Amino acid sequence: MHSQVQAWVAAWVLGLGLPFSHGQQQVSRKSEPGGHGGAGRCSPLAALRARAGRGGEMAASLAAESGPRRVGFVGAGRMAEAIAQGLIQAGKVEAQHVLASAPTDRNLCRFRALGCQTTHSNREVLQSCSLVFFATKPHILPAVLVEVAPVVTTEHILVSVAAGVSLSTLEELLPPMARVLRVSPNLPCVVQEGAMVMARGHHAGSGEAGLLRTLLEACGQCEEVPEAQVDVHTGLSGSGVAFVCAFSEALAEGAIKMGMPSGLAHRVAAQTLLGTAKMLLQKGQHPAQLRTDVCTPGGTTIYGLHALEQGGLRAAAMSSVEAAICRARELSREEGAGTGAELASPTGSLCPVVHAEAPGQPALRLVPALPIQGLGDRPEPPPGVQPWFSRGDEAGTT
Repeated sequence: MHSQVQAWVAAWVLGLGLPFSHGQQQVSRKSEPGGHGGAGRCSPLAALRARAGRGGEMAASLAAESGPRRVGFVGAGRMAEAIAQGLIQAGKVEAQHVLASAPTDRNLCRFRALGCQTTHSNREVLQSCSLVFFATKPHILPAVLVEVAPVVTTEHILVSVAAGVSLSTLEELLPPMARVLRVSPNLPCVVQEGAMVMARGHHAGSGEAGLLRTLLEACGQCEEVPEAQVDVHTGLSGSGVAFVCAFSEALAEGAIKMGMPSGLAHRVAAQTLLGTAKMLLQKGQHPAQLRTDVCTPGGTTIYGLHALEQGGLRAAAMSSVEAAICRARELSREEGAGTGAELASPTGSLCPVVHAEAPGQPALRLVPALPIQGLGDRPEPPPGVQPWFSRGDEAGTT
């Protein structure tokens, strides 16, 4: 099995493509030289050895003999579309070799617009693709896993992008030895500027992790982390896209208030965020250092920063991330994947909640969170206080 995984990774890097499976069989588009043509059983390791044995002919034969890379998506929402579009635009997979499933055509039409194949059968995706992303809503995913479990084999690499659904839950609902990984992506994957982290399950090795990282790096930054950090990333980067958009909107509206045309103000605000982010990443500076470099004594920037401090920007931003993380951990608990302490702040600080005594004008209040995991349920909030994470339905996966 280890050598097979190595072969798959090498095949992806060289452009040979993954085999795609029907049940327990691996099926290739073309048989190896000396075969009888048509679809048949094919060992990826044997295929690589055969190609390597041809020496100087290998490079010339790749274009003619390489099989299609087939990637499946169970669920066709915005996050699935973002990952698929990023992979296609980066040339990691051809659009016609992407297969997506959804119960209705509402989302599938966007995949068809990209040139992808679509179906209403989740099992068909598993039967046609060896690498499958599960991109459903978190509360739907368990039922989907039960549905497709009969056609899952050890040949599959299964990747969940559902927020709050733990690896242990995924493995419990799938056959033994299923190779499962969990990814926390964000929407900028669609423009190949995503920020992603991934964690692997018990039966996913370095080969599967390396393959997934190689693919996802085409969509942006991807790092492997312990699973405990995945929910933290959801709050910081998955939900953080919306937080940054809110800040960009506020910057632009400040300029509009002072007379700048709306379109220009929003373009300048977005470009300012983009340029600042590039400086931080390329120079490796701490944000505080760059902020200090921009300020001059008695200048415009220090006056603006003072106004931000008076408005509580720093505390509000920190609370927004913590509230999103608490919600991600609450989703884990709803799926039965946690220990009953998922709502704890890792530092034992305060979790954001909404004061419910003034309908229509909720006020932010902080209540204590458990300092460490494993201490049972989170204490009930004070009377008249409603947890932030229980307010309404989530939009999107984060």
